Amino acid sequence: MTMCRRTKFLSVAVSGILAFWTASAEVTVNGLFSDHMVLQRGKPIAVFGTADSGEAVTVRLNNREAKTKTGKDGRFLVMLPAMQAGGPYTMEIAGEDNTIVINDVMLGEVWLCSGQSNMEWTMRNNTDGEELLKHVNNPDIRLFNVNRDSSFYPQTALNGDVKWQLCDSESAKNFSAVGYFFAEKVQRELGVVVGMINSSWSATRIEPWIASEAIIASNAELWRTKRELLLARQPGSEFQEQLLEGYFDQLDEWEDAASDAFDEKREIPAPPVYPWQLAAKKMLGDPSVIYNCMIAPLTPYSMAGFLWYQGEANLWDGKVYDQMMAMLVDGWRSAFKDNSLAFYFVQLAPHLKQANPDELPKMWEAQERYADSAENVGMVVINDIHSVNDIHPPDKRMVGARLANKALKYTYKLDVPNPDSPRLAAVTMDGSSMKLDFKNCRGLASTGGSAVFEIADDIGRWYPAQFKINGTSIIVSAQDVTAPTMVRYGWDHTAEANIVDVETGLPLGSFRYGELPPRGRVDALVPELKDYKLVYRFQPGSNIMSGDGLSAVYTIANDEPCAFSRIAYFVQLVKADGQSEFVAVDMDAFTDDIKKVGLPTVASGASFQCEVNNVKVTSNVPGIKNGFFEKGCNIEFFPGNYVPENKMGIPGASDEKFDFGDMIATTGVGYGSFQVHNYAEKQTLFAFNAWQNNAGADFGIGTNPDGNPDWTFTRSAGKYAYAYILVLVK
Repeated sequence: MTMCRRTKFLSVAVSGILAFWTASAEVTVNGLFSDHMVLQRGKPIAVFGTADSGEAVTVRLNNREAKTKTGKDGRFLVMLPAMQAGGPYTMEIAGEDNTIVINDVMLGEVWLCSGQSNMEWTMRNNTDGEELLKHVNNPDIRLFNVNRDSSFYPQTALNGDVKWQLCDSESAKNFSAVGYFFAEKVQRELGVVVGMINSSWSATRIEPWIASEAIIASNAELWRTKRELLLARQPGSEFQEQLLEGYFDQLDEWEDAASDAFDEKREIPAPPVYPWQLAAKKMLGDPSVIYNCMIAPLTPYSMAGFLWYQGEANLWDGKVYDQMMAMLVDGWRSAFKDNSLAFYFVQLAPHLKQANPDELPKMWEAQERYADSAENVGMVVINDIHSVNDIHPPDKRMVGARLANKALKYTYKLDVPNPDSPRLAAVTMDGSSMKLDFKNCRGLASTGGSAVFEIADDIGRWYPAQFKINGTSIIVSAQDVTAPTMVRYGWDHTAEANIVDVETGLPLGSFRYGELPPRGRVDALVPELKDYKLVYRFQPGSNIMSGDGLSAVYTIANDEPCAFSRIAYFVQLVKADGQSEFVAVDMDAFTDDIKKVGLPTVASGASFQCEVNNVKVTSNVPGIKNGFFEKGCNIEFFPGNYVPENKMGIPGASDEKFDFGDMIATTGVGYGSFQVHNYAEKQTLFAFNAWQNNAGADFGIGTNPDGNPDWTFTRSAGKYAYAYILVLVK
């Protein structure tokens, strides 16, 4: 009986999914194959659609003919040989019962533009859009809009009645302004017909645009949940079968338990919960759901490449956005069966629409990182084309033109002015100055924008820098920095370009370079720790936790197993006024596991609420008692929640306030405590709590003068200009 139920369930589920791929009786093609269509010149031409299973299909175009038969799923793919630019032609797609005739077919250049609202931004919304549209009338530009749609499963047909349109004031008004201005320049320079396919959707994240195969192929832990969602929805997958078999086993057990409870007149237990991966409702941010409806049906249409303008919805993903872009592009190229497809994208513009001025520069950095690492990829910088008060720069003319210049130079190999913005090439230290050399420019000039250069000292304090331009080099320095370690330019979400190439006018994009000395100032401030091994370094207030929330991601991690007898913590912070504070706490080892000396995460297994002995305290913070303490110090290291009750009986601790005598309330992921105290002196030495809250974490050196002595609930980590913690062992 159980097997019958399972077989029936799986049969119904799979047959329901396969219904998406059931062919119609007649030959059909999606809206891409319509009058006025543009086919890619110089590449084999893919023609695809559906018909009855096993039906013969013939395609004719410009005296070329190719034949095939549909597969069991009713799909067909016919490949015509590459042709040169030309037309108009007539295409015939003939099945056994009907023939589709498509007129005014042109061979030229085809580009797909995609992304979110800045790509979707229409011509009529563009600056002076209504006036511009009066002069738009060019049948050598053809436009195709893909309607919005989403699905768990890849589709073969596009949503709605969509078709190619000749470019005029009416068809262009609701088309992507970036796409139109790109096409206008490319068509004028090449003298061939250009077809633009616009598949964009405002406010969308990048994940739903990525092909499921690309996500499934990724083994990164970051994508585990998304992989499970996709595999659970994949008909007949091993993961889907495992989920269902496990659920049915639980269901069998429940049926027996429920039957016994019913017979014995006991409370009937609750039934098992259906696997969340299968029960999840479709959300617009789910992986691949937009790709399935707005990209998959276009494949494998032959084209020259892709244009991409997105990232605002992923603003907090700067650490991994380059990985996301790599999956997007790799997945698209694979689906279109053409690894040579160009990918040109737009770096986001400065804007005020976010709380943290640091996040947008991190996104800029990630976008640049991807452009540097990938083949046949180019990025345009637009920090001089913006409306800082609006996330949507309203004039897309220059954006489209810069993308076009990339294509003209690198895809079409034309001798055009350099389309690349200046880039940092090398940094040379010269005493208290830094010499920055740049590439992709003939010379540099200052335009008076708001972007500034800053340099940092050896503990990470940033200072506005004076700069002097010398050709393609810039010398930067700051009066208060004698030994600079890092430099950055335009590192703020509202930074407008201040440096441009004198020849092209293209702006220098935001960047940062350099790193702090790994050990910070510990060796200078606490010489007795020079021989200690640095195990971990991390920065309170930054994103420390892994995606699953179970482990820490350290800036430095040297936690190979070793024997040690002493553990030291060095904490230094820089206040907003530039004042620096530090504390070093050196103690007898309280564990022999080096992986438990850092943040007490669930993954590390660290959980300590104990006294520590032979403690040496060194600090410049007023009120902290320096010296050697054989007894009277303790640590509170645990990942979970805690309450102020002094259950351990620490002398002088409060039962009402969070201090040096709190009690662990829960295990597992929770608020989290990383605290060292000198309870004999009724002092907190340092505390770092709720580290998963990033800038909203609790952090401080010494006893908090207001509220809870151990900084609990202060949300203070974000108020410091810079801070770091070192964990060392001897």
